[in-house]
Amino acid sequence: MDAAKTSFSLKSLTAALLLWALLLHGLFLVSAGALWRDEANSVNQAAAASWTGLWESLRYDSFPALYAALLRILLPGSPSSSTSPLRMMGVAVGIALLVSLWQVGRMLGSRFPVILLALLAIDPVFISEGDSIRPYGIGLLCVLWSYCAYAKLMLKPSLSWLMVASIFSVLAVQAGYTAAIFIGALALSAGIAVLASHSRGMLWRILLPGFLASLSLAPYIHTLQESREWISVLHYEVNWGEYLRGYLHTHSAASFIAWLAAASLGVYSVLRICDRGVDNPEGALNVYSSLAAATGVIAQVLFVQMMGIPTFPRYFLPGLLLAGLGLEVLTRDLRPSIRAVTALFVMLVTAWPAWSWVRLRHSNVDLVARALDDNAKPVDLVIISPWFLHPSFQLYYRGQASWATVPDLPHQSLTRYDLVREAMTDPEREQRLQKRMKQALSNGGAIWFVSQSFPERPAEMVLPAAPVFTVRPGGGDYVRFRSYWERTIIFRLYDCCKPVEWLLPRSGPVWQEENLVLTRWQLDGGNRANK
Repeated sequence: MDAAKTSFSLKSLTAALLLWALLLHGLFLVSAGALWRDEANSVNQAAAASWTGLWESLRYDSFPALYAALLRILLPGSPSSSTSPLRMMGVAVGIALLVSLWQVGRMLGSRFPVILLALLAIDPVFISEGDSIRPYGIGLLCVLWSYCAYAKLMLKPSLSWLMVASIFSVLAVQAGYTAAIFIGALALSAGIAVLASHSRGMLWRILLPGFLASLSLAPYIHTLQESREWISVLHYEVNWGEYLRGYLHTHSAASFIAWLAAASLGVYSVLRICDRGVDNPEGALNVYSSLAAATGVIAQVLFVQMMGIPTFPRYFLPGLLLAGLGLEVLTRDLRPSIRAVTALFVMLVTAWPAWSWVRLRHSNVDLVARALDDNAKPVDLVIISPWFLHPSFQLYYRGQASWATVPDLPHQSLTRYDLVREAMTDPEREQRLQKRMKQALSNGGAIWFVSQSFPERPAEMVLPAAPVFTVRPGGGDYVRFRSYWERTIIFRLYDCCKPVEWLLPRSGPVWQEENLVLTRWQLDGGNRANK
């Protein structure tokens, strides 16, 4: 009877986790709204004039061609078309990832993979990034099935699993360059498990998928070399304390508490099974899962530290995927009641943060564009600050007023850090933008300013001094120049004009990064346009 009750409890909890995950995906679908800047960049890239143009655009992006090609094939047409088909495609990827988590967990020996589902399937970052119009969901899906295929290939050598491992390993690195780190972690972990179980004849099968994956990146060598011209401006000194504080402020401590509870359970499981040996399928799978989880997380952290890339939570999802899979495998033989209580605890702790996060609108740029379409006159000038908001703005704006970014960059549909690097060497850009502002005001027009927050009056009494350009600028230089550009434009606006915040239609909660503010600036009293 107890066994029957426990089985019913796990089955019910699995169903509850799956239903809760589906509800969260549904909320994301109806709430996400307009594409934010990175999503717009993906759509604009897929809408290149030709396949050659798409390929050439890769030198300005941080992903290979797979996702842009899928967008181009599955959703052909103008990037100005409705957002709904794109959102439905994104959620379809997320649902496929949810089903795959459940199925892979079962294939690895967990009849009810509640730990895996609780840690990943209902995680708000996992859902919002997996469902977004970016390569993350496809990449996670491919890494997940690569993980399963390596495990099956290690335990039951067959041509079919060798092909599955090879295909998904290649697809994973074609979805994201950094997936090579995790495919390498899987191959290394499976190889060590095979050697520990005295199955050296299997080693070549384990190494072949990773070799094919690395070989498939050969066509991108020239593209990656060209990207070195601008990638340096994204190299920062990683501040892990700042990252943790930012994550806690944005997502609460729920995720950390959940992972701490699951990790404690995993440590307890390791202590129980470490004396069982690895000369059996169960032991080999334990070694593989433990090593993949450890190497995946460590490699992820080291990569971010060494490359100096921004510590966005989405960059850590592959490492967390391997960690979640490892915890599911290691705890699969624990008492079902312990697993059920842990999964239920994780579900309850993360419920409200997940609900709150997936209900956020990704951007209100469509509302800003609509206001400008209806109210900005041809003699007006629209200024977008910071500059990287322009991909999504271009996607929705159809008005007659001309627009410019801060700094004043050539109109491009993609995020082009190479152009920003050039702007650092060209101090006249700021003067050219000032000239355009004077012309618009002299002709009786207004300045419309699109920004991430209301532009408060600067504390400086004089115009900010321009930074000094270095021979090879890094992330610190970019931060200084961006601050200078954005402070300068606000200084010039207040020097001549008076702002009025333009009220946008109510749209519910919006992600802070793209909860944009629209202000209208006109000449103030005795101020003149040529001041």
